[in-house]
Amino acid sequence: MSGETTGADSPSQTTLTRDSLFHVLQTSRRRAAIRYLQAHLQNEGGDFESVSPVPIGDLTEWIAAREHDITVEQLRSSQRQRVYISLYQTHLPKLDELGIIYYDNDRGLVTPTPTIREFAQYLEEETPVEQEPGPGETPWVGAYVLLTAFGAVLLALTASDILPIEPLTVGGLIVGGLGVITAAYTYDLSKREQ
Repeated sequence: MSGETTGADSPSQTTLTRDSLFHVLQTSRRRAAIRYLQAHLQNEGGDFESVSPVPIGDLTEWIAAREHDITVEQLRSSQRQRVYISLYQTHLPKLDELGIIYYDNDRGLVTPTPTIREFAQYLEEETPVEQEPGPGETPWVGAYVLLTAFGAVLLALTASDILPIEPLTVGGLIVGGLGVITAAYTYDLSKREQ
């Protein structure tokens, strides 16, 4: 365990090292899970002794809906499953190991512990999950539109013999630009899903 237990018989009261805090905050899904559980705790009056556990399915749907900028009702099974698997196999066990949550794997329930309070100051300044850019709000859409416009103009100028360039060269430029933009978009998307 990376944290230090402050009470001899109280593993739920853990003080995390600075490195552990930043390691936890490193992934967007862990931040989203902590943010959801903090809101759940606050909605239930802020008392750790009486807070009800959260089903992993509710947590999964909330995170998946925000990642895809849609409502829970609009989620596809594959979108839920991707988030569920990463929470179930990686993120929730890590948060449980550090004493941030109590994760009942057998029952599929998650309960925040007092350690979750240590993240409040770091998550207040971050853009809330609800306001993260959705698929239509990223700069990649603009890049594809610009490439399309550039390609159309270049093809029109070449076809009308205003620009003395071989059509094969124009096609190569357009396909090359498309490849670069797609590779950058794929990389960016994979980073946001972690």
